[in-house]
Amino acid sequence: MKTYIPYIIILVMTYLAIAFVKMQFNPQYWTAGERASLILTYIGEMILYPLLKQIAKYIKEDAEM
Repeated sequence: MKTYIPYIIILVMTYLAIAFVKMQFNPQYWTAGERASLILTYIGEMILYPLLKQIAKYIKEDAEM
């Protein structure tokens, strides 16, 4: 369960960022484009998170040598 915490945090932060910009926290009132932007942003972040995690790991390993 501990490995899923960053993904849950990213989902909540993405939702709050889009909801705050629209000033509407109920997705029922969002347009289809706003819902799609949330989903696409979330998918993009889910792809980037493991990549950035690996890059940080490699940088840390190189710094220790």
